[in-house]
Amino acid sequence: MADSRGRLGYEAFEVSRVPGSTVQYTSKYPAWRPGADLPPGVEEQPTKTKTKKSTTTGVFGGVVYAQAPLAAARAIEFEETQSQVARKGYMGIHSIQGVFTVAGHSDRPFVHEVTPVHTGKSFATRLVQTRQPKESSITEPGTGTFDPSDATKELNGVCFTCLTTFKRSMPSPDDVQEKQSPQVRFAGILARKPPQEWERPFIVHIDSVQEQVVRSGQTGPGTFPALEMYRVDMSEYNKDRAVPERRELILYRPYKTIPKDDPNAHIVCHAFEADRNGLTMLGCHLGYGHRWGRAASLSYAFYVHVNAEEAVMGDGWWIQEASWPRVAAGRCTMVSKIWSPEGKHVASGYQDGMVVPEDPKEDAQRKKKEYRAKAEAFGIPKIDRKNKLRQAEKVASDDCSKYAKIREIFGNGNGKYHPNQLVAKKYMPPQGLCEKELLYKFALKISNLQELYQKKKLTMDPVDFYRWVICKNLKSDLHNSLHNSRNGLTGLIRSMGDDELSPSLAMFMQRTVIAAARRAAIKPAVARSFTTSFVRREAAKGPSTPSEQAAALAHDSSKSIGTYKTFSQVKTEDDLFGPGAKDGSVPTDLEQSTGLERLEILGKMEGVDIFDMRPLDASRKGTMENPISVRSAGDEQYLGCTGYPADSHVVTWLGISKDRPIERCPECGSVYKMDYVGPEDDHHGHHHGPEYPEPQTFADYIKPEYRYR
Repeated sequence: MADSRGRLGYEAFEVSRVPGSTVQYTSKYPAWRPGADLPPGVEEQPTKTKTKKSTTTGVFGGVVYAQAPLAAARAIEFEETQSQVARKGYMGIHSIQGVFTVAGHSDRPFVHEVTPVHTGKSFATRLVQTRQPKESSITEPGTGTFDPSDATKELNGVCFTCLTTFKRSMPSPDDVQEKQSPQVRFAGILARKPPQEWERPFIVHIDSVQEQVVRSGQTGPGTFPALEMYRVDMSEYNKDRAVPERRELILYRPYKTIPKDDPNAHIVCHAFEADRNGLTMLGCHLGYGHRWGRAASLSYAFYVHVNAEEAVMGDGWWIQEASWPRVAAGRCTMVSKIWSPEGKHVASGYQDGMVVPEDPKEDAQRKKKEYRAKAEAFGIPKIDRKNKLRQAEKVASDDCSKYAKIREIFGNGNGKYHPNQLVAKKYMPPQGLCEKELLYKFALKISNLQELYQKKKLTMDPVDFYRWVICKNLKSDLHNSLHNSRNGLTGLIRSMGDDELSPSLAMFMQRTVIAAARRAAIKPAVARSFTTSFVRREAAKGPSTPSEQAAALAHDSSKSIGTYKTFSQVKTEDDLFGPGAKDGSVPTDLEQSTGLERLEILGKMEGVDIFDMRPLDASRKGTMENPISVRSAGDEQYLGCTGYPADSHVVTWLGISKDRPIERCPECGSVYKMDYVGPEDDHHGHHHGPEYPEPQTFADYIKPEYRYR
């Protein structure tokens, strides 16, 4: 679909002086608009909520990016013709640094105001500020150009600003570039077809848009001006590479001849080409092709590395090599290298732009409206849930509710909680946890616990509580590989989000909530007496005197240390202080440790495991008559059962206490009983907090004598 004026050459960027002004230049032709080349009914922004479609906005930013520096070049050329001083060498464009602020319109000219910043013998800088008239214009029927007087009308605010620098041509003693040009690095790919047999670039490089263009049967370049372009198929090369390592190659040359004595016109064509589809190509590499949000250039810098004359294009095919080394914060960095047909690196473009996918909630709302409208158009009643359109509407409606709950708990990526910060990165699956159904189930569970938290019945933050529960499960699976732990994380969260939990997890969750709240409210961090029974390993007795222990730890028989109480001599907390290190030396653990850490070190020195870290007895299955004994120095103890024989099922966590010392594993039926070895409560060591009722189970409704039977 082409407009009446057909396809323009480089004159699409040409500017002329505004009547009555010495600093303003105006464009001659309407700027190219990608949406104008799309078939009827195809949206340039496919996932946006449809409103009255504009027929003037959506101008391709590369047009104004080429016109503004060309206006600066024409101003420089005019100044040089007025100068009485002869200069050697062509004053060519050296760099363009542009910032886009407001979308342009195609129904009115761009007016570029050029302001001198610096003028030297071989280097100059010009500031260009671009505006458009507030009123639309009408083009000449025969030529398709604007009336030059339209540029004198009242103007809107600045829509584009750029600094353009100019450098006079000069010989160089050196010419160094990277070792291999793309003609060499990708020779095998480029040799597959002649340039004209590769596909043309998409009008709008968005997968869903291109699919509609293909279905329409439309072919050809449309009205894209100035250049003939072809996109090399790099899919095989990019397939197994990360986005920053991928490459896109565009072959191009002038659509119509550009005068060779006007190198600046060639340079702005290179800059124009480097802006074509760059951000949208990245969006498709990121997987946004069918859930498109927005893409827009924010700033764009273009640098010419050679004398301007070396950027002049002939019949040979130039190459743009595009890459995206950084994507973050909804923005991306695009790097474009411009290579001559001979393999010379002529210029580079650096663009920072915005690329974001469609908000999933908005996508669900849009689909809901679309399916509802289609169903109503066919007269399908709302209660007909067997109809496919009504079913699709119901799914979209459910998705709206799910995304609302997810946003309520996790925010829009900037809330208090983030699912990908739930556990350490080493336990996280490669794709993270940001998946709709998984997040929804997790959000529901957090929402339920927030009720307890807000009523002060749970003192732990709900997310912190689930993080603790998940970490205990992940770390307990020591026999699993890291890969299985990563897979197990999503499975654990999914099971936690089910309405019907497995008996073991349900029991663990119920008791852990109350126990965690009780501990957080009234229990000290460590409440252990030194009269606790210790477990002595059946091993040779270690060094028992301070000097022997210091020498053993230092592997040096001459090592000496101050006096301290050995393990057998410890009676009170005051005995658990080290002698300290000598002046000028770094203290060892034996010299500086205190408290429980010191007690553990002293015990290990003499073959005593004070915390009894041995695995539970797995040589048999516990029964009510002969349960497996679990030693505990505290009022409550958690234990993990892996079945009999050991590791016959995944870890099932059980809770036992002084009040309820016996527990049975729901997976294998093994019975465990607490063997309390801690101090008897003297009722003076702590303050009693409010009592929390234990969660009731069916066992609470049977006779007490059958409780453990």
